[in-house]
Formats: sequence, C-alpha cells, structure tokens
Amino acid sequence: MLFKRIIRVYLIIGKTFSSWLLPIFTGLLILLLRLFVGMSRILDYFIFPFIRRPLKSPIIIVGNPRSGTTFLHRYLIKLGFGTGSQLWQMVYPSITLQKIIRPILPIMEIISPARYHSTAAHKTSLTSFETDDVSLLFRYFDGFFLYGFFLTFDKEDLFHWVDPKVRDTSKRDFNWF
Repeated sequence: MLFKRIIRVYLIIGKTFSSWLLPIFTGLLILLLRLFVGMSRILDYFIFPFIRRPLKSPIIIVGNPRSGTTFLHRYLIKLGFGTGSQLWQMVYPSITLQKIIRPILPIMEIISPARYHSTAAHKTSLTSFETDDVSLLFRYFDGFFLYGFFLTFDKEDLFHWVDPKVRDTSKRDFNWF
C-alpha cells in the first residue's frame, strides 16, 4: 500500500503542477531522512533505555480537522497541563538526533518549508506544538495530511484511502505514539 501511495502522489504532483523531476529528488531526500531517523532511533534504544517504558495515563485529544484540537493542545501545554511535540520533534523523532539538531534549529527555521504554510488556520513553525497528524505523514506516508495536501488534487475521490470506516489504522497509529 505504501508503494501505491507514493506512485499515486507522484502522478498527482506531476499532473497537477507539471513537475516530474523535483518530486523524485524530494522523495529521495525524504527516503534518506527516514533511513537516518531509523538508524538514530535504533541508537536511542541503547543510549536512552528509558524510552522503552510505556507512557502512564496518556491524554489523547481527538477531533475533526478545523475543530480546535490544535488550539486546545497548545492551550493545555501553555497551562502546564501535559506536554506535546513540536513540529521538528515529529519530523526527527529520535532523541539522539534531536540533541544534535537542537543547536542548529534557528538556522533550520530560516529555511523551513513550514514558513510558507498558510497561517489562516494557525501559525506554524518548526518550534510550534502540533497535533500528531504530521508525524503519521512522515512515519507512514499516510493519514489525513496525505489526503489534505496531496490526494485531494486527484480527479478521483481518494478519501476512502484514509477513511477510518473503510481502513482502520488506529492500532498502528497508537503503537507509533
């Protein structure tokens, strides 16, 4: 299914934006990123053994897109009730990698594609606390972000690819978190 999603998104980008070469280059960069993150996460198990412990009493906020979940998430964090992940932590989920990247984060913020994201819904940056949808996009190349940013441009309605009534990925997703 992953290969099917990759090919379909490549064709959608090519047809919609008449860009056939740049998506291949971007895809290779994302593949390198995933390999690097994967190797770093393996290192994490040896360097930081505490990450193997399960979370105690996690709070999970679920809502429809544009229903205020990001606002609620950020508000609770601001009040000191719980914690969350910043965008850069979702893209680089390895603790080892995060410790390496943290000092150069201000430089990365300057060149980040998040700078060009519309702020109509809410401000986005690498250091913004975000909901976990983006981590699913980077981990599985799946989920509502895949649909919202790519699959909606297809002539065919591909909502069934991410519809939880058709394809329930909740077990996989919660295992990732």
